[in-house]
Amino acid sequence: MTNSSMRFCAIFLWICLSGWGITPVQAYIKVYEQINPTFRLTKTVDKSRANVGDVLSYTLVLTNTGTVSASVVVQDSLSAGVSYITGSAIVPTGTTFTPGASVSAWQVLNMAAGQQLSLTFQVTVTAGGIVYNTASIPGEAVRACTTIPVKMCAGTAYRFQLTAPPGRPDYQWYRIPPGSTSAVLLTETSNLLSITAAGTYSLYSANTANCPDFSCCPFIVEEQNTVGCFPIAVKRFDKPVVPPNAGSVLYIGNSLGNFFAIDGNTGAGKWRVSTSSAFTSSPYVAAGLVFTGSDGGTLFAYDTTAGQQRWQFSAGTGILSSPVVSHTLVYVGSEDQNLYAISTATGSLQWKYSTAGGVTTSPTVANGSVFFGSKDQTLYALNASSGQLEWKYSTGAAIRSSPAIDNGRIYFGSDDYTIYALTASTGAFQWKYSTGGKISSSPTVSGNNVFIASEDGTVYALNATTGVLVWKYGTGGPITSSPVVWGGKVFLGGQDYTVYALDTSTGALSWKYSTGKPITSSPIVQTDVVYVGSQDGTLYCLNATTGSLRWKNPLDGQLLASPSMYTAGGSIVAPGISGGQQ
Repeated sequence: MTNSSMRFCAIFLWICLSGWGITPVQAYIKVYEQINPTFRLTKTVDKSRANVGDVLSYTLVLTNTGTVSASVVVQDSLSAGVSYITGSAIVPTGTTFTPGASVSAWQVLNMAAGQQLSLTFQVTVTAGGIVYNTASIPGEAVRACTTIPVKMCAGTAYRFQLTAPPGRPDYQWYRIPPGSTSAVLLTETSNLLSITAAGTYSLYSANTANCPDFSCCPFIVEEQNTVGCFPIAVKRFDKPVVPPNAGSVLYIGNSLGNFFAIDGNTGAGKWRVSTSSAFTSSPYVAAGLVFTGSDGGTLFAYDTTAGQQRWQFSAGTGILSSPVVSHTLVYVGSEDQNLYAISTATGSLQWKYSTAGGVTTSPTVANGSVFFGSKDQTLYALNASSGQLEWKYSTGAAIRSSPAIDNGRIYFGSDDYTIYALTASTGAFQWKYSTGGKISSSPTVSGNNVFIASEDGTVYALNATTGVLVWKYGTGGPITSSPVVWGGKVFLGGQDYTVYALDTSTGALSWKYSTGKPITSSPIVQTDVVYVGSQDGTLYCLNATTGSLRWKNPLDGQLLASPSMYTAGGSIVAPGISGGQQ
């Protein structure tokens, strides 16, 4: 993979909505771009299709592409639907492999420059669907998938839902009927597909050039007539209910300086770390670590499993900016007017760039550049490796809105009441739109629209190409929360104490939920579940379709930061925002 190449891989969620239960297999679209790595990691699986009970063999190949010896820990995550076979690993001499129920670790010490090592292990397939295995090192993650046909009883009613991540310009779903070799283009053009018949289902969408056949592995439903399919025995063959986001972990800090890891399904606490300073910065998870900044000016790196501190980095003053990891660097801004690039492995400073104002926005990394705004009224584009300035653009007031990049454009808001669209590669102006208040909310781009909120209390949907207003929705107070789009809805919180779900096409209210105090942080959405924190000190978990409460967890202090999630399948769900109070 070269500096200019990108690899896209989409992983999709399917949900069995038959009369007996739900079985999710999920992940996400992630983009990887290689920048002068020290290590190169590849992963392969010996079968692209298997059945329940079969054995799969995975092979990891690690190469030291640097010029000096170095050490690394490879994290390997198994999705639901497979079980590690104890003792099956073939481990290179001098390295250590520690298997776990869902996450294993391969430790390699003092690997010589140019050296290549290979590790193999086996798993047993335990459930139908699509199973994944993800391996990661700082700055790189690789994945292998296998299709496991879902077997249903002929004549039994069932429905599956395939969900692709939103925001692609087109969705083309295909079905190969049983006994045929020809794919039929289906009429569905959204990111959701309901399945009620047997067949092989795949998806083609723009920006998935290397995975045109539904996540590299198609979803297959097979109907069968067997003894076990007689009505008296049907129950033995149906799948148990699997709770939404089982095995996932939420991370969030509060105003009292406490940082929490919380079970994404039940809301139960897993671990807690106490510091001496409040958290407004929202966390980011990568390479087995969770990174978060404190109002006291410290960037912490905690182990995701137990909360042990790996390292800390001190800036001059408060860190309200939310960190972002790309490759081997974590980027974060500070009120001391600097943007920092810090080693994810050691916490050592790699470079910093000074502005003339506090940096509270979250940086965005794309195509080898890092973009961020400053209170000196300027949006900056820097070389992500060196920190050298590529271009800058001045607005009429401080910039507290974090930028979003889509289709060659960069979008952001300013305290001059305006949302801007620029050419991402050059900073050239494309369009702007004026609102009635300051904009600290960060934009979200989905489909042809860009969604953003203003402190005038209004949510705006604008045409992403022209900036023309598509719709707007007024709330009962200022909005600093950043919108997130999922399942045809846009979600965000307001300082009128309310969580809103609006229709992405029309802006019509789908539902709203009231909390006890203002919401200045931003929600995240995963598997039909919305997670959002309120200044009443409570983390709420809501049904994304209906707005009904699933659970809530009081966390003993105001929640100014937004939550981030690390799922059981190895995906990261993070808000694209820069903290709540700035």
